Amino acid sequence: MVFLKTDTGEFRELLVPSIVSIGRATSNDIRPQNQSVSKSHAQIVLSYVPGTSKVEAWLEDLNSSYGTYAGETPLEIERVKGKIKL
Repeated sequence: MVFLKTDTGEFRELLVPSIVSIGRATSNDIRPQNQSVSKSHAQIVLSYVPGTSKVEAWLEDLNSSYGTYAGETPLEIERVKGKIKL
């Protein structure tokens, strides 16, 4: 199981495998309403590591206006390891 804590403090269970879209547009799965978030901001790609029951998560910026950060580090695409603030 994979859980994401949203900007409102809500915990959302994410399906594996899946691609979770993040942005202000109503078509996104996660919709933060902060103006620094683009309409189509980023995505999280969740999949199983082949041959195991472990889950792999990748965070990818979708050419957002202000960028996407893993903690305080700006990124284009990055493998998420453990708990990090996005």
